[in-house]
Amino acid sequence: MVGVVIFRKWYNSSTQKGVRGEARVHKVLARLPEDYHLLEDIVLKTKRGTTQIDHVVVSKFGVFLIETKNYRGDIYGSDNRKEWTQIIPTYVKFGNSKTYTYITKNRLYNPVKQSFLHLYEIKNNFDEYPNLKVIPIVVFVGDADLSHVESNIQLYTNRNL
Repeated sequence: MVGVVIFRKWYNSSTQKGVRGEARVHKVLARLPEDYHLLEDIVLKTKRGTTQIDHVVVSKFGVFLIETKNYRGDIYGSDNRKEWTQIIPTYVKFGNSKTYTYITKNRLYNPVKQSFLHLYEIKNNFDEYPNLKVIPIVVFVGDADLSHVESNIQLYTNRNL
């Protein structure tokens, strides 16, 4: 029984959820035509250390930087906030009695800010191409509701994929 508990913790860890989310996006991107070039798990040096980009798609239309998030629940945020909030309601009913609602609230680093860091670093690394079109995209692959997010960049959910 201990092995099952350890596996469940590993399988539900944030790292493994991220890996599964990135794999879902990879399946979609792998279907792009041959003239699109897909790069994944790109690590760039920055002044503060490194930054990792989940997916980069290079095409004649530009370079698409795709940040994948595997979240569920209601997401609240905007482009200028440092952190966003994830709220997950859980409803528990005991027998025929009253239903209780438990709320889990988590903070996550603003993925738009993360995408703009990626954009900035790509532009810095390719400064000899000042007209290079770079498009940041954030994809939420979990069952997330983004209706409470205000953003000027393209955000996708399962409904868009």
